[in-house]
Amino acid sequence: MNITDKSSTTDLIQPTLLSDNQTQQKEITALETVLAGIWANHLTVEQVGVDDNFFELGGQSIDAIEIISEIRDIFQVSLYLNALNVNPTVSGLAQSLTKNAAQKERVETIASLVLETIETER
Repeated sequence: MNITDKSSTTDLIQPTLLSDNQTQQKEITALETVLAGIWANHLTVEQVGVDDNFFELGGQSIDAIEIISEIRDIFQVSLYLNALNVNPTVSGLAQSLTKNAAQKERVETIASLVLETIETER
């Protein structure tokens, strides 16, 4: 099941403020929201914070493969399988996906469209 399936898109979490550091919360981006939802769906956890560590949430190799595959499919990006080893947080992974200016605009637009679709389906 992936984010493009109706059953999973309606279950995608939509947090507005998440951070491990209670004193310094930040508003998360559409991209971070979508990534957190993908992680939550695959790791079967209710909520994923932008600073939560993939491995500390119970992420395994098979989860990483499935998550990377889904991110590739949704955002049409090239992403190595070790991406979660290098960037084990939603925030870090989002930053790696938006390093390139042209890719950043495209990825953020797609994330916004995914969230709009979810809202429409609810």
